[in-house]
Amino acid sequence: MKKMYLLHSAYLLRLLCLLLGSCLTLHAQNVRVSGTVTSASDNSALVGISVLVKGTNNGTTSNATGEYAINAPSGGTLVFSFVGFEKQEIQVNNQSVINVVLKEDNQQLNEVVVTALGVKREKKQLGYTVSEIAGAKMAATNELSPISALQGRIPGVQIDQGAGGLMGNTKILIRGNSTLGVNNQPIFVVDGVILDNDVYDGSSGPRDFGNSLKNLNMEDFESVSVLKGSAAAALYGTRAINGVILITTKKGAQRKGLGVSVSQTFNMQKPYRGPDFQNEYGGGTVGAFFTDTRDPNYKPDESWTTKVFPTNAQGQPYIDRQMNRELENWGPRFNNQQVVDYDGKMTTYQAYPNNYLDAFQTGKGSLTNVAIDGGNERSTFRFSYNRVDSRGINFKNNLGKNAFNLRATQNLNKFLVADVTADYTTTEGTNPPSLSLNNYIWTFPRNYDTQYWMQRQNYIGYKGGLRNVSDVNEPNLVPGADHWFNIFENNYSQREQMVRGRLALTATVTDWLKLQIEGNFNNLYTKSEIKELGQGVNFTGGRYALGHSTKQTNFMKWLAIFNKSITKDLDFNGYVGGESQQYSLSFNNAETVGGLSYPGNFFLANSVQSQKSEGGIKTRRSYKSLYASADFAWRDQLFLQTTWRGDWSSALTYSNGSGNNFYNYPSASLSWILRSRSILLCLTGSVMES
Repeated sequence: MKKMYLLHSAYLLRLLCLLLGSCLTLHAQNVRVSGTVTSASDNSALVGISVLVKGTNNGTTSNATGEYAINAPSGGTLVFSFVGFEKQEIQVNNQSVINVVLKEDNQQLNEVVVTALGVKREKKQLGYTVSEIAGAKMAATNELSPISALQGRIPGVQIDQGAGGLMGNTKILIRGNSTLGVNNQPIFVVDGVILDNDVYDGSSGPRDFGNSLKNLNMEDFESVSVLKGSAAAALYGTRAINGVILITTKKGAQRKGLGVSVSQTFNMQKPYRGPDFQNEYGGGTVGAFFTDTRDPNYKPDESWTTKVFPTNAQGQPYIDRQMNRELENWGPRFNNQQVVDYDGKMTTYQAYPNNYLDAFQTGKGSLTNVAIDGGNERSTFRFSYNRVDSRGINFKNNLGKNAFNLRATQNLNKFLVADVTADYTTTEGTNPPSLSLNNYIWTFPRNYDTQYWMQRQNYIGYKGGLRNVSDVNEPNLVPGADHWFNIFENNYSQREQMVRGRLALTATVTDWLKLQIEGNFNNLYTKSEIKELGQGVNFTGGRYALGHSTKQTNFMKWLAIFNKSITKDLDFNGYVGGESQQYSLSFNNAETVGGLSYPGNFFLANSVQSQKSEGGIKTRRSYKSLYASADFAWRDQLFLQTTWRGDWSSALTYSNGSGNNFYNYPSASLSWILRSRSILLCLTGSVMES
């Protein structure tokens, strides 16, 4: 029995060594693979491409420059995929660099997409790239911004989330920057109505209330098309130099009775990670190495010493209050010492590793959408109501939105169709976070207990207002008390009303000719308020500001659309049109000066000194344009597209009416589809003459 036991033990030992050696061998076979993913059509970098180790959950995505990196078995297989492109599998074969070129999915070439000016084309006819996504997929993200909803869904598009809270701007770039200007973002066109995609530049203060895109309701989107490249967007002129995102909204359908759709979604957001901080040392000075004011109660022989406490008159060590200087974590190592805190009370000297995340809350949001539609053989309609209630992860950052949309179509006779859209949205946003310096990096040390110091009694001075470090009777000398005072005692709000209307008439003249005439407007009315409580004794001081702005856009367009077969091998389609647009931005702002006569009462007449006011027309411009397109298809495989647009801009006109205010943009593109394989040759050009 003893011999049998020894034999079994030796066998198990050899088996354990064999398994351990196998594990080490398998681990050694993993290699770090990196490379770049590009498009076969134009060699551009593809963003958001899924890279997955086949048969596992190990994956990553390509970044803004198309680059990726992943750990994979040397004998494994990488799978590259994205919507609209052919999936590609590549064996690793112990390679450390694998560059991949993805082709567009040929099965999608016969799909019809919406292109410039809302004209529908088959994908195979285009010599440029158009990516399309269903509106339902965007609505399912429950995002407030349509830009955020595009994240990871369109190749070649880079999206960066802003830091402005719920309503802050989200930046979108199509194939990188195209100019040296501040705004390199594409324009948005909703059913022919052009919306400005403004960026936050800090000129209106440190708080970002976003642009008018947040007023859109993604539940109303039927489809979204992204036009990439100059040839794709040439018919929109200089406004589309950075690309175009076309949005087509839903309309009613012929049915018996009424169709009712109700959706309700909820979401929660919780910050899970902040900057990486050290948690070994707390607040304290670096001694004579630093030029800022040093606490006078360090011992005379410690002028060049770090990691020590200053001491008070009773000989008690206390935490350096860092008055009149920025963060210095040169205090002693944390060891649960008993010391005097900033407010004169004894406390345990320790790190608070989560003090940064404690400065945020759990965000919550709900979105309710109700839609009713119906129609018969002559008319259709769709009406929707959308309600958004959201609370951000930043304290007091809230957003409420009510959106109403109506779209109706009517066959006036057998030749003429009317399409009418009316849209009204109200949005109210409050207290987006200040985009100034981060106090947790510049002021608060690692021993700062956020949950304690953010309480009102711990940041308000004993005489009211903000605690005064120069007052010898002030018991609370905590650094950065103004941070919580500004968050909880001040209020910043912006209320927007967006009114959008559109009327389009389409006449079918012959089986190859249609005429369209369209008029639309888009008005945005904004009211902003600033209420700042005084920080002086008994809350003296303070500020109240009130501002209004009106942005108005009026647009008229006519279009003749041709679609005719010249011979059995040669087809022609195109259009000729023109448009006129007027844009104006007016404003008026007023604010108190010298503080408020009655603290905590916010109205303009409460100004200590004469209030300051300004207003007028900030911007006014107009465009008049002509454009044309001629597209030829030979045997349904060779496609030539040419466009031309000419603009007359008031920005280039002198006050006496003189000036050369005309410039134009020709473009051409060619695509060739051979034996179901896509060989795309894209020749594009852009010319400006003024």
